[in-house]
Amino acid sequence: KAGLSDEVAENFCKKVGVYSGNEKNAITSKYSNLKFNVGDKIAGISIQRIREGNGTKIAIIGRTMGNEKIKGVKDVYRELKQKGFDVEIFDEEALSGEWKEKINSALLDMNIKSNNGSIWLTNEELMQLDIYKLNKEWANMIKANGYTILDMGDFNNKGFSVFYAMEKSVIFK
Repeated sequence: KAGLSDEVAENFCKKVGVYSGNEKNAITSKYSNLKFNVGDKIAGISIQRIREGNGTKIAIIGRTMGNEKIKGVKDVYRELKQKGFDVEIFDEEALSGEWKEKINSALLDMNIKSNNGSIWLTNEELMQLDIYKLNKEWANMIKANGYTILDMGDFNNKGFSVFYAMEKSVIFK
């Protein structure tokens, strides 16, 4: 695991409001190695599996992104962002730059092929979509770049998802 220098850790902790100046050694150890444990709850959702990274970047995966009615990966993302963590999810809300352009294009392609969600696509059809291929590219990227990856599981009992199955296969194999 790559650690942060005392100065970087101190500045980070000041930024997120958890530094009083008396805990220099604790700060470095607390934030240099992101430490999450299976079973820890974030946004009320328990972590099911963790792939340890080598820096301070975090990525979240799970079966459900969530919406106004049910909790999901987006809720975990927002809570960690509020706490000052460098976190990503595969979602147009979270991605920026080239990734945002790619995901917006891939979502447009999916909307066209599914008639804005009114046509149910089979798993085989989903796997041919640009959004599936881009999701796989993103999963490979976060793994290759040493992100700490938190797998929140299927906490809403939604069942099989070809996207989530692929992410787990890429990240944890």
